[in-house]
This record gives sequence, C-alpha cells and structure tokens, in this order.
Amino acid sequence: MIPPQLIYCYWIWFWTPLYLFNIIKISPAPSALLALIYTLWATWFSPYTYAFTLQFQIFITLFESIILFLLLLKSKYKITHIYENIIVFSIYTAVLFLHNTNFYQIYFVDVPNHIENSNGLYSHLEMRFQSIFLKPLRYIGLPI
Repeated sequence: MIPPQLIYCYWIWFWTPLYLFNIIKISPAPSALLALIYTLWATWFSPYTYAFTLQFQIFITLFESIILFLLLLKSKYKITHIYENIIVFSIYTAVLFLHNTNFYQIYFVDVPNHIENSNGLYSHLEMRFQSIFLKPLRYIGLPI
C-alpha cells in the first residue's frame, strides 16, 4: 500500500478542514483544483482507467469535487494563495525525495498498479482508514 503521506490529495484533505474552520488562513483551493483535474483524467480518461472500479471512480470524483466546492464557497469562488500552494507542493516533493521516490513514480506507476484499486470501494476505504488512523495509534502503543 502506498503510504498516505506520499499522496498529495491526503495533504489537501487534511488542509481543507483547517482552512474551512479558520485554523489556518491559506486556502488549498489551487491544489484542490489541480487534484480534481488530475483525478478526472486519471480515473476516467487515462490509459489506466481499468485499474479503478466504477464505484471508486464515482466516489473519488465526487469527493474531490465536494472538497473544491467547499473551498470555493468559503472564498467566494476565488482562487487565492497560489504561491503558498506552490511552496506546500514543493515541500511535498521534498518529502517524496526523502522517501526515494518522485511524483511520476507515485501517480503514474504506483497508483495505477496498486492492488487495492481492484478490490472495490469498501475495501479501499477500509484499508485507507486503517493506514491513516489505526496504524499510527498502534505504533504509539495504544491497544487497538
């Protein structure tokens, strides 16, 4: 399984509630827009659309669309903080470098060839929930 910290969408999804609840002032809308464009291409039009189930394609497209809609709604349909998003994406690529990988490897090799994509939406969500929430809790010693 691809570690969650290596997928930029998770960064955007974590960042979104922080912005929506005014914890931080920098909007992830530019990143969310690019993520939605990539998601539409990757899941519906790319050469590896076969790797995604129809349920997953619909779910991830709707989820990314809702994220972008909420961000645009809060900012009154303006895309702002472009430079800050470039800085965050640069930090993300540095994290990839520290993990001996790159954007191309993650998004054009690993994601399309990922085994969890073929097991259905529920299986994918369950595995992701465990890797994002339960695994770190077990790592620090909580009996879960």
